[in-house]
Amino acid sequence: MPAQVPAFFPGGFQDETYLDWERDYTWEAHERWEQSLGRNASRGGEERKFEGWCTVVSALPRRQTRVLTWPIVTVFGFLATPDRHIFLTPNVTKIAAREYGFEFEYASRPQWKTYASLLAFAGKVRDDVRDLKPRDMIDIQSFIRVQGSDEYEE
Repeated sequence: MPAQVPAFFPGGFQDETYLDWERDYTWEAHERWEQSLGRNASRGGEERKFEGWCTVVSALPRRQTRVLTWPIVTVFGFLATPDRHIFLTPNVTKIAAREYGFEFEYASRPQWKTYASLLAFAGKVRDDVRDLKPRDMIDIQSFIRVQGSDEYEE
């Protein structure tokens, strides 16, 4: 595990500052999702569902900016089922994967191959930090964000 995480959050995933800065607001959004839509909104085959979702998002009306972006495509699954899905912020994740020594297969246009690579990266991180007791992908996504963000440079 890279050394910079304990410097910011010495209590790991239970650290009060971590909870305040990184986790609690995302968990609250997940709880609001559950109250409004429940789990049935995200059932079905993962790859087929993901590709179908990308098709739907790409067809949305837009002005001056793309809507088929990784953050838009991944945020809903992440909020709905943070035990299985993760949120992709491309620049931060690419930096974190490089620093971590993980070969992240990134393509700017959302597609299953990249998302599967992200899930593999998240799985590796989860295995490597299991002693810190991550609860779900919220903790793993926060770990990746801290690794790849200049917000946490020492």
